[in-house]
Order: sequence, then C-alpha cells, then structure tokens
Amino acid sequence: MAQSELTIRQGEKGKFVILQLQGKVDSETSPKLTEALNKLISAGKVWIVLDMTGVSFMSSAGIGATVKALNDTRSKKGDLRLAAVQDEVKKVYELLGFAAAFSFYPSLKQALEA
Repeated sequence: MAQSELTIRQGEKGKFVILQLQGKVDSETSPKLTEALNKLISAGKVWIVLDMTGVSFMSSAGIGATVKALNDTRSKKGDLRLAAVQDEVKKVYELLGFAAAFSFYPSLKQALEA
C-alpha cells in the first residue's frame, strides 16, 4: 500500500496564518496537521485559513483535527476558515455533521477578505 503524503506550507497575510495543504489527510497524515495547528494556536495565532485546494481526500481523522482546531481558535476569539474545499472533501464534513460549524469559502482570497 502506498504511503499517504501531506505537504503543509505556511504563510501569513494580515492577521491570518495560511496553511496550504497538499495531498491526503487521513489517519496516517492527520497528526502532522494537528501538530501544525496546535503549534500555531499555542503561539497565539488563532486566525487561521486552511487552503485546501490541493486536498484530494480527507478522512474522519482529518475532520477531527480541524474540528478540534476550530473549537480551540474560537475559544480564543479567533477562527479557522476553510478555503477552496473540493466537493468530495466537503461531503465528508456534511456526512459527519460538521459542515454547519465551519465557514467554507470558494477561494483563499474570499476567506481572507470575509
């Protein structure tokens, strides 16, 4: 079985930290996402946008990582926004009942301007 890969690139724009994700977010790679999010939040960076243009698959483990980060950012008066989420990935959020909790934006630009 091929190993899952997830690349995370970090950037900043105004008050937002942008994490550009590329690959699959599953039980194998979600700890990498969780670690990146936890590091930001513990450093007081609580305005985060996940650019999910390059995410082709997200399992419940990946959804769990984003739900925890959403709760953590909002408890500190910030937000976690999801940008350019592919339809198949958004369906997983919907099936698990988490879609309503998140702010989905068609593009990174719109997520930053909202």
